[in-house]
Amino acid sequence: MFLASLSGCEEPAVRSDGVIVAPGTFSISDIDCELKIWVSDDHIVEFVVRDAAQSVIAETGDRPSEYSSWSFYWDSSTKILWMCSGDIGSRCWQFTIDDSGDVSAEGIDSLTTPPPEAILDAPGYHAPSMIP
Repeated sequence: MFLASLSGCEEPAVRSDGVIVAPGTFSISDIDCELKIWVSDDHIVEFVVRDAAQSVIAETGDRPSEYSSWSFYWDSSTKILWMCSGDIGSRCWQFTIDDSGDVSAEGIDSLTTPPPEAILDAPGYHAPSMIP
């Protein structure tokens, strides 16, 4: 679950189901990381996930437009970060924690389990490929 640390927002950045729908900085407490989402000067939705030592674990690779619908979702049961965008589709990163406590992430193209229910009506959601 995300814990938002925002101020001055007119609308909530996180829906009641945990879907993030606005820029901000969010704590991913179960992996001791921080997710920062912002919109760049060229109107691209950017994000970075940093661990407690401020090392970059995952970051924007595609160029989702702020003019398209978009959202993010952290699925704590699978340790998958979802980025959904109306113009580029849904992207996922699988996070792992090794025996020494180091966090890593890898982009995944296909899922072996169905998407979480909360993401199904999230702004910009497109169903990803499923591995049978």
